[in-house]
Amino acid sequence: MRLILKTLWALARIAAITASLTVSGWAALAPPEPWEQRALDLPPRSLTWSERQPLREMRLMRVVLHVAPGLATDLLSRAAPSLTRTEVSRVLDRAAQGVSPEDLAKEITPAPEVRPNTVQQRRGPGGAKFLKVE
Repeated sequence: MRLILKTLWALARIAAITASLTVSGWAALAPPEPWEQRALDLPPRSLTWSERQPLREMRLMRVVLHVAPGLATDLLSRAAPSLTRTEVSRVLDRAAQGVSPEDLAKEITPAPEVRPNTVQQRRGPGGAKFLKVE
């Protein structure tokens, strides 16, 4: 039984490594599709490594939105509390379509700041109460 579990664990690790290498190789090295060239305004010639940066970002954003869209939206909405979850979702979708970060920044309107109710957060005199066991 132990040998079977070790073998299954090794196969799962091999599959995960192979999948991550395949996705990162595709994102970094595959030539751009015609619609990707139009979306990012890429030149029709062979691209240098630095010219491929927007292409890599767009492809990885598409992968993230296909694999775990809810998780990506939740993590980014926690990192940017001034944006609502729907705004973060819209920004992620637009970034996956190839919209530049400068254009995305123009589209975002920050939500009004929510201030917590300070009256409810105050503690009473003496702080926390503890039971003494005798």
